[in-house]
Amino acid sequence: MSIERTINVIGIFGVIGSLIFVGLQMDQSQKIALAAQQQARTEVLIEIIGGFDEGDSSFVEYMHGIV
Repeated sequence: MSIERTINVIGIFGVIGSLIFVGLQMDQSQKIALAAQQQARTEVLIEIIGGFDEGDSSFVEYMHGIV
């Protein structure tokens, strides 16, 4: 096997390894973004429920009125 062929094979494995690494990073970034969205939604819901606690009516009474 020639030295050029060996270097080419090593280069190909390096590129494949880099692509796998970038794919894993993108997957992790997507999971973090989805978790941040869910947390923001939960915080909004907690603020809404807390607003009912400060007022005259409770959240449960409000939900029964909707249904």
